[in-house]
This record gives sequence, C-alpha cells and structure tokens, in this order.
Amino acid sequence: MLKCYRQEIWKRATKGCPFSRFLGKGGAVMARVGVDIHIDATQALQTLSEAQKLLSPGKCRELLLLTLTDTGRAAKSVIGDTVTEDYVVTKGWAADKVGFPQVSGGLTVIVPVRGSRGVIGPVYPIAGASGGKKKRRIKASIVRSGVSTLPAKMSNQGGNPPFIGKGMVYTRKTSKRYPIVRVVGLGVPQMPINRSKEKIEKKLLAEMEKSATRHFGRLFGG
Repeated sequence: MLKCYRQEIWKRATKGCPFSRFLGKGGAVMARVGVDIHIDATQALQTLSEAQKLLSPGKCRELLLLTLTDTGRAAKSVIGDTVTEDYVVTKGWAADKVGFPQVSGGLTVIVPVRGSRGVIGPVYPIAGASGGKKKRRIKASIVRSGVSTLPAKMSNQGGNPPFIGKGMVYTRKTSKRYPIVRVVGLGVPQMPINRSKEKIEKKLLAEMEKSATRHFGRLFGG
C-alpha cells in the first residue's frame, strides 16, 4: 500500500524572477509542499511470503531490507516517468523533487517528495489567451487531458486578474501596481496524491516484486 503524508514548508523565492524587485520585501512567499510516500512491504508479495518458509530469519531480514532499498531507489525514476504521463512537466523537473529514501521499522520505505508549485510559464506552458483586454482569460497546459483556463481573478492571491509578463503569469497582490506574485500550478508533491497515485503504486509494487525475486534467488542459492 502506498500512503502519502502531506507537509507544507514556506520559503522566500526571488531567484530567476525578472520582476524580483517588485515582489515586496524579502521576495514572494511560495509554499513548498511536501509529502512522504510510505511504501509498505506487508502487502506483498508472494516472494517475501515464500521466503519465510525457505530462508533463515537473518536472510529474510536481509531480503526485506534489500527489496525496500531497491524500491526506494526506483521511486525517483518511477515518479518522474509517471507524473509526466498525467501532467505537462518534464521528467527531469519532476524527478528532481524526489529525495533519498529511508527504510523505517523494517517493513516500510519512506520516500520524501518536496518542491514548490510549478510556475505558469517556465514549468507549465502558457497555451494562449482569449477575450478583450478587460476580460482576458489566460490558458495554460497543466494536465495532459486538456488546456486549463485560469480564473478571471486570483482569489487566493489578492483577488486581481492574472497577466503575462516576460514569459510568466503574474497577478497583483493589491489594487496597486506592485507588489506582484507569480501564478502557480501543482507541485510534484501533490501529484502522487492526485491523478498519478494509482499508477505510481502499481509500478512501485512491481519494482518491489522484481527486486524480491532477484535477491531471493541469490540468497536461496547461497
């Protein structure tokens, strides 16, 4: 079973922003959303169940540890590949948000996924705009299933309309011209608990089974 535990970390972000001097004191505050993906080996795996009958307790523990370690290492590639099937992001950008796995309690591997939400423009492509100057609606490619139309007003970021500048989408925090903030879509940590969760779980369990079978053959033969 794949379980996700959500966290939020806040950071200030100005790097790479052409309007950084107008983002207000200290820069724009962006949410760094995080999840810890827990991959539970107790689901498993026929191979691990059979191993208990044929291997010593010490070799069973070794098999479990090797299997969980391999599965955790595979998570970076699996998550990077899978979220790009559902979201319009690059594999490298997605995989870069997956941290180093840790084995916990002997039965679970914990894979940390961290990262700020993807900015509309550099991460999620701007797909155009429609309407006149006062009622212009900006479109962005966020999910593979279709183009998303941004709200007419960004209610969670000051209540003003979004606008395009220097290849990014911004909105004003107040009725004044500045400060402005970048408009963002989903971050990678949200993807395993949304559209991509079932696919990621299926692929990671397959990796676990493959690893367990390989290591069982070596340990049993030895």
